[in-house]
Amino acid sequence: MAPRLPRRPLAPCYLGPPKEVDTVPEGYARVYHNRRRTSWTDYKLAETGDDLSLSRQSTADTDISMDPKQQPDGSFSMTPSTQELLAQLDAEKCIGCCMQRSRILHEALTYCRIPGYVQPCAEDGWSPLLIATQRRNYNAVQTLLAHGAEVDCKEPQSGWTPLMFAASLGDCDIVKILLDKNASINEFASPHDWNPLCCALQANNKDVVRILLDAGADVSLIKRRHPALAELYECELEDVCGTPVSGR
Repeated sequence: MAPRLPRRPLAPCYLGPPKEVDTVPEGYARVYHNRRRTSWTDYKLAETGDDLSLSRQSTADTDISMDPKQQPDGSFSMTPSTQELLAQLDAEKCIGCCMQRSRILHEALTYCRIPGYVQPCAEDGWSPLLIATQRRNYNAVQTLLAHGAEVDCKEPQSGWTPLMFAASLGDCDIVKILLDKNASINEFASPHDWNPLCCALQANNKDVVRILLDAGADVSLIKRRHPALAELYECELEDVCGTPVSGR
């Protein structure tokens, strides 16, 4: 059998609307290969059941004349619209990354019932459970947990666990099933030093805050870790509970 070639890492790319139109046409997307948007590929998206597919429609490599102005010190200044565009491109998820996560999740759900199967991670380190939680797919979360998914797996960049994502998203059902599987409720993630209760409070998800408090979330921990925000947390918790929580 021929040896398997190593998979090429995903090339950096930036998702944004085509320059000729204000919004992306229905069913189409454009992937830019640099931040100046001088090179891009247009794709057509098709959905078949739970799967997505892409077909390349056209490729271009040309200058679109953003014309940044060079300052005396050699730096460049950009118009607010250009700065907004670059911020938008940075914030958008790369299509290739999203497609790969979809394949990883589909593979895990297909084969997780096989004894000894090890659930894979995407190239960016996201586990199937993280992907399912971030997409608020309760059935997928339930299936993965029932077949050995690590409940406290961490997102590589932020250190967030599935419970932190669910708390931030305000998904009470996923929060409950993660807690039923003994997800760590008071663990802090590096480098931002947040825990699930911090995530729920910052997102103002009061129902999740109540669930976490009932499950044993320790308010005193976040007050000690974040003394500058202690008063803010106190007010938010009193708003949720209706009574002072300084003794919790």
